[in-house]
Parts: sequence; C-alpha cells; structure tokens
Amino acid sequence: MWWEFHRLMDLTPDQLVDEDGAIGLLEPVAMVGVTRTGRQTWRYRYPEQEIDIGGALHDPDLKAADPGAKPGAWTVGDLVALILGNIDFIFVIILPFLGVLVYLIAESKGIAERSQKQAQQSQEQFDDYVKTVAAQSDPAEQIAKAKGLLDSGAITQAEFDALKAKALG
Repeated sequence: MWWEFHRLMDLTPDQLVDEDGAIGLLEPVAMVGVTRTGRQTWRYRYPEQEIDIGGALHDPDLKAADPGAKPGAWTVGDLVALILGNIDFIFVIILPFLGVLVYLIAESKGIAERSQKQAQQSQEQFDDYVKTVAAQSDPAEQIAKAKGLLDSGAITQAEFDALKAKALG
C-alpha cells in the first residue's frame, strides 16, 4: 500500500485520471463553508473517471515542491463526499420537487377534507359570534341584567338609570 501511495504521488495530473486510486485534474470550484475547527470545505470539479478512494487527500505538487518531506506534509484535506457528474442537480433540484408532487398527490384528499373542516369551523365560529352580539344588543335583556345588578346592590339607582338610558338608545 505504501509503495502504491508513492507511485501515485509521482504521476502527473493527466496520468492520475487513468488511476482509480486517485482523482486527476481536480479543480477547485468554490468554498462551501468552514467547520467549527476552522477547516475549510471546498467543492471541486474533475473529468469523468473511475474513482475508488477515501480518507486523506494528498497533492502531488506539494511532493514535487518538497520531495524530502514526510507524507503528512503533502496532505491537503479529507474526502467528505463525492458527487459524480450532474447527479447533484438531480438530488438538489429535482428530488425535492418530486417529493412535494408525490406528497400533494397522496395527501390531496386529506388536504381538501382538512380545508373544508376548517372552513366549516370558521363559519360556525362566525355564526356563534353573530348570535352573541345579537343577544347583547337586545335592550330588554340589558335592562333586565341591570335590574338584577341593582337588586343585588352591585350598582346604584343612578347607575341603573344610566344603563337603562343607554340600552334604550
């Protein structure tokens, strides 16, 4: 394994394209973010090739610049994920819309029933409110309530007369 590592590190980027243990012609596209420990995460692009790798990533240019260094000095990061070709477009763009479409089709009856039930509850609440307001605007009922308060001693005769005049308009 160790000799294979050094063999791959001596190849050119064009030669690495033909190796399944390396990625050749890797180009940075954009920085995706920074981890809590301060390490950067980058997105790269590369031509289509067979890939069977994992773990730490090493840069042959760093080895060429300092061939006497320990291999850890040539490490440029860890492989987090591979997105091959335009498959990221499928997973990021198409699948969420497909999921929403499937949900809407599967749940359309339930959504309609819940919507109808909510409209019915809203209508019932409105009807109850109208009945309550209509009941409160009855002058005879307001005067009767005021009389009950007067008889219980909660209000004075002057307050009763004011409530009666207000109820009669």
